[in-house]
Amino acid sequence: RSADSVTLAPPGGVTSRQGVFGLYWPGGRGVIGAVTSANKSTVTRRLMGPVPGLRSANHARTDIWVYPSPAAVHEKYRTVMIPGQLGIMPAWFVHGALRTWVIQVHGYKSNRREGIRVMPTLSHLGFPILDITYRNDADAPPSEDHLYHLGGTEWADLESAVRYALARGATGFVLYGYSMGGN
Repeated sequence: RSADSVTLAPPGGVTSRQGVFGLYWPGGRGVIGAVTSANKSTVTRRLMGPVPGLRSANHARTDIWVYPSPAAVHEKYRTVMIPGQLGIMPAWFVHGALRTWVIQVHGYKSNRREGIRVMPTLSHLGFPILDITYRNDADAPPSEDHLYHLGGTEWADLESAVRYALARGATGFVLYGYSMGGN
């Protein structure tokens, strides 16, 4: 590790892929960016921000989960509560100037953190963003059977989010689904 980079081994997977990713180690986390060098046994990547507690001997892992909350990307956001068929479902809301809202729907057994990495781009374009939870998520009401139905029942929770947005002035929508959220 240097002041602005980290060397990871072995190369492959997320370690070598271009993009921005999370870096996690016991007791800490950081964000890694561009690959600056690579060879057969290691990959060196740029560090994007502070990495308190990261030492040369740490066992670390990379992950597509870059940010723990919208606050990590300096977005002004708030948690809102959406009334749904089974109860109240929390969502993250980022204000935007447009009347077309982006509603983000995470994938199977995932959570709304999946949508954080695109929030800065969507916000820069002026879209209000509603990053929702749905039934059986850890912080949302469970269904009677406690099972995901691959969109077969979860659509009702997305519909509740659309109603919420309409009541607050939305006139159009971009549905931004990840994996099962695209169903």
